[in-house]
Amino acid sequence: MERNRSSLNERVQCELERLILRGILKPGEHIKEQALADRLGVSRSPIREACRALERAGLVETIPHRGVFVREVNLQDATDVFDIRAELAGIVARQAVHNVSPKWARVMAELIERMDEAAARQDAGAYLDLNLEFHATLYQLADNRRVAALDRALGNELLVYRRRGLASGGGLEVSNREHRQMLALLVEGNAEELERLLKQHISGGKHRFLIAIGAEARERAADAGVTDFPQPTTRTDQ
Repeated sequence: MERNRSSLNERVQCELERLILRGILKPGEHIKEQALADRLGVSRSPIREACRALERAGLVETIPHRGVFVREVNLQDATDVFDIRAELAGIVARQAVHNVSPKWARVMAELIERMDEAAARQDAGAYLDLNLEFHATLYQLADNRRVAALDRALGNELLVYRRRGLASGGGLEVSNREHRQMLALLVEGNAEELERLLKQHISGGKHRFLIAIGAEARERAADAGVTDFPQPTTRTDQ
């Protein structure tokens, strides 16, 4: 019985996480336990357990006397996350070049091809899933579980906005061009250039994120009847 309950809680948590990361439950949206329980065909108990787990993962937050809400990203926290991830790039690059093999190079090349296909369809959701798998493979080659876990935890906080950012301004094509360059440097064993490119890659994601979160804020302002919300400053050097 205990095992069945644990399995149910995990399934509900995965589904709730999917709804958030796919943007079906949007940042700031109230998570209504009964509505979700009815939707998933479960009681409210596993919904509560899932919310507690996702709060620890940084995807939801509990507001006293109001309930549980999909976490909205604080701009300063978000930019800090990108900066931290960029600094981790050096560790990853220096270690990964020593462990790449023809087998892993083929795996990463196949992921790049599948990302090309997703980009051609403008399927940002599928692209981001493959993108996460590509970077997870790179971290696996670095053979540093703590760094990989830290990067994954940091990245989860921003996935909703990263999905939107990749979908705009040719982000999919730019991102995958850099993936192809990363793989070439990895196979060459050029850790210094791989580190530089990986940091540039994360910086580009940060820029797209800032555009996406600005668009989200403007939509919310429009819904509230605010028509003079400031436009973001865009850059042309990415």
